[in-house]
Amino acid sequence: SETIRRGSIDLLYRHEGTWTLIDFKSDRVGSSAGASDAAVDAALEAALGANHPYREQLRAYRAAWKDLSGEPIASSWLWFADANAFVPVD
Repeated sequence: SETIRRGSIDLLYRHEGTWTLIDFKSDRVGSSAGASDAAVDAALEAALGANHPYREQLRAYRAAWKDLSGEPIASSWLWFADANAFVPVD
């Protein structure tokens, strides 16, 4: 049976023949939330957990893009606006 999923890719671009996916996150992990640098690092590191929902979300986006276009996404990133930080997600 088919599964229907709904989602929106924030940014997907092709540069020099490879696709890059960036998903924007508004979680409050930066200093404006009163967190220390260590707390910010810990929050960002948590986004890399093997089964974290953000990682699963990007996996679903990559799979959907491959199904639609036939082309793989070379790199995926989370961008945490509050911390102004990019986190690679494989």
